Amino acid sequence: MRLSGGKLAVLDGPFTETKEVVGGYAVMEFNSREAAVRSAVEFMELHKKYWKGWDGETEVRQIFGPDDYTFETGRLQIKAKQQQ
Repeated sequence: MRLSGGKLAVLDGPFTETKEVVGGYAVMEFNSREAAVRSAVEFMELHKKYWKGWDGETEVRQIFGPDDYTFETGRLQIKAKQQQ
């Protein structure tokens, strides 16, 4: 998500370059990518409403935890998650 000039835009890349500053991060768990994007939009809307003039970005990235991996084939593989 990008908030610039009072306008909120949902983007699908490009990702922030490493030379840019990371002001903070949060790790959250959602049941779907769509739910994560909705939450990020709500987060940016709060900045738009209460911090007028602020420009910034929020990225949604998928990460995995120890329970998401299997060694059944002798190699590290990511388990397929069942839809809930």
